[in-house]
This record gives sequence, structure tokens and C-alpha cells, in this order.
Amino acid sequence: MPAKSQSLRRKLLSWLLLPLLILFFFRVGYNYYYGNALSNRVYDRMLVTLADSLSQQIAYTPASHELVLPPAASQILMSDEYDDIYFAIRDMQGHILEGEQRMPPIPADFAGQQRSFSMGRIYDRDVRIINLRHPLDNKSYVIQIAETLTKRSMLSQEFQSGVILPQMLIIILATLIVWFGIGKSLVPLKRLQKAVSERSHLDLSPVGGEEIPAEVQPLIRAINDLMARLSKVLDIQNRFIADAAHQLRTPLAGLKAQIELALRENDPAITLQAIQNLRASTDRMTRLVNQLLALARNEPTADRAFRKTPLDLGLLASQIATEWVPRALEKHIDLGFEAPAAAITVHGDAARLKDLLDNLIDNAVRYTPPHGQVTVGVFNNGRPHLTVTDNGPGIPSEQRERVFERFYSVLGHGADGSGLGLAIVREIARMHGGEAKIDSGPAGIGTRVSVVF
Repeated sequence: MPAKSQSLRRKLLSWLLLPLLILFFFRVGYNYYYGNALSNRVYDRMLVTLADSLSQQIAYTPASHELVLPPAASQILMSDEYDDIYFAIRDMQGHILEGEQRMPPIPADFAGQQRSFSMGRIYDRDVRIINLRHPLDNKSYVIQIAETLTKRSMLSQEFQSGVILPQMLIIILATLIVWFGIGKSLVPLKRLQKAVSERSHLDLSPVGGEEIPAEVQPLIRAINDLMARLSKVLDIQNRFIADAAHQLRTPLAGLKAQIELALRENDPAITLQAIQNLRASTDRMTRLVNQLLALARNEPTADRAFRKTPLDLGLLASQIATEWVPRALEKHIDLGFEAPAAAITVHGDAARLKDLLDNLIDNAVRYTPPHGQVTVGVFNNGRPHLTVTDNGPGIPSEQRERVFERFYSVLGHGADGSGLGLAIVREIARMHGGEAKIDSGPAGIGTRVSVVF
């Protein structure tokens, strides 16, 4: 079962939302830290102001060696509706001289500092404490003012809410915009899908249009290129079927006529002649069918079955020429072979090269008069060459290109051919990266067909 493909919309959203969510949580952490730092900075300044004001109210009585706080000092340290404020005055040894007895001790690292802030707990509540060194009457004291954290927490939460909520709304809004934006962008593709699904299987015209997104245009061009190639293949197949039907119609009609003649005649001699004609017609039809199959096998669209391997061209040609010796002897034709001793290697498909040489030798033997000569040659003139030369009637120069067309035969040669042999030769030569051409034979007599690899 094929794996379920992931939606393009969901994939794009995941790529967008993942970094946004990572950034969002990073901002949450940063805003939490910054909000706390901001609230501490604001209310720490207030503690500094309170401590400075309190330090200005403290008086020292030399007679009693006591610190005196006037009534106005209590107004400075009044708690509000949110937080409680505590104070204490210590000597440098840490003893509390005035104020809250539960005040947390002076931080250990306060020595040598003029002012510091610390955290502590009073009556099971967290407090923020300012520790302020205050010189008085040649002595130093430490003023501590502690405040609970309610207003700080409220300010931090208000700050975070004012930043985080808009960011959440932005992410939600961005998700919706991207979701509907992608859907809008996919509308042309959906229209294209609908148009293609409603097409006839015979309609291979180009698809798409200007409304298709630029990112999809390369895919559309590739599809249209494939459609064009498929259309070309179908045209070739349809032409092949039409040509085959046309070429088979006449032999089949001849077979039917010979059979009817054999069935109708009572004269044994005429019946025997009809049967002999029937055999000849069957041979011609068999050859035509074999050539049609060879042509179909060597169409450019059949490249999927094409396998190239290193081949000794001289050895292959020698073996194939040997197979044609009995046929040549039937017409008293001298079938020769010429090749250098050194191997001439080509990269090709042995079965297809055999089809090529079979058709060349068949044409040469078929069109060469009895007692003629046919020579198969292999040589290397910078590129491997395969030639078949005969001393038959030859092919007029103005028809040498046309004979490579399907079902084209040179008139007036008297031989019964299908007009497919040289078309097969050219297709196989092209499949091997070569070319086929026709020249006159030696001294301008006959025909020489050359395949250059």
C-alpha cells in the first residue's frame, strides 16, 4: 500500500508554525525575565527613596547612646493596600537596634558595599530588601527596608500579558492567513486537476495556463513535454497500425483468392499450381509480418529494451553472413566477407545489429541478379564501418534518401519487397548513435549501403 502523502498546506503550516512557536516560547521566557527585572527596577528605586528618607530622619542621642526615630518616620514606612513594609536598623555586627525583629540578616557579601538588595521571608511571605549603609556619629549602621512582592508581581504579569497575548493573536492570525492563502493559491491547481480528470484519454494537448503559480510551471512544462512525447508515440503507433493494415490487406486477399481457386478447380495441375502460389504468398506474408515486428521492436519508443554491450563487429558480421550462404547459393550469388584480423569493437545490442545486417543482406541477395556478387565488409576508418555491397541494378541517386522511408520500394527492379528493410536499418543505426547511407558500388556498379557507428 502506498504511503499516504502529506498535505502541502499542512506541510507549509508546520514549517511556518514550528519556528513561530519556538520564537513564541523564547519570548515568553524572555518577557518573564524582563518583566521581573523591570518591576524590580521600578520598585527598587522606591525602596531606595524610602531608605534615603528614613536615613535622614534618624537621630542619635549621645547622652543615652540611642537612635531616635521621630513620628514622621512612621509615615514614610506605611504599608499600602497591596504590600506590607518592614524596617530594621542594625549595627555593623548585625544586631537589630530598631524595627522588625524578624528581618532577615544582612547578606554575607554586603561588607564593603554602600547599598545592596536581597531576598528574604517575613511572616512566611517573600520580601525584597534594601540594605543601606548609613554613617552616623562616627559609626556606621545598616538600614533595612523590606517590602512584600504583590505590586511587583502585578506589574510583571501586566507587562507579560500586554506582550504575550498580542503575540498569541498574531500567531493565530498568521496561521489563518496562511491557511486561507495557501488554499487560494491551490485553486488553480484544483482547476487543473479537474480539467485533466475530465479529459478524454485521447486528448494529449498541453495543460496549464498563466494562472498556474511560477513554482509549479516547471512541473507543468515537464508534464506537457511528456504529453507531447506520448502524442508522438501514439501518432507513430497509429501510423504503424494503418501502414501494417494496408500492407497486409493485399497479401491476405491474394491468399484468399489462391485458396478459393484451389477449392474450385478439379484439375490437379491447376490445384497444385494454386497451392504453390499459396505457399509463395504465405512466405511473402511471413516475411512482411517479421519485418513489421522488427520495425516495431526498433522504434525509438522501444528503447526500454535496448541493452548495449561491447561486441566484436567483425565476428558478429561473419556469423550472420554465414547464415545467409545457403540462400545466396540458391540464386548462385557469390556471398563474400571482408574484415581485418584485429577486432573492431562497438557497443551495441547484438539482437538488433543482427536485424540490421539481416535486412541489408536480404535486400542485396533479393535485388542482385543470379550469378551476382554480394560482399559484407567491416573496417575502421576512425569510426567502425559496416558495409554491404552488391553488383545489382543500383538505386538512382535521387531515390537514395527515399528508400529509407517505410513501405517505399524502387520501381522496376522486379523483386518482391516490402519496403521496410532499409527503414529498419536506419532506426537501428540511429539507436546505436550511427548513421546509414547509400552509395554506388565499385566502378559505379550496384549499391553499397554503409552503416557508420
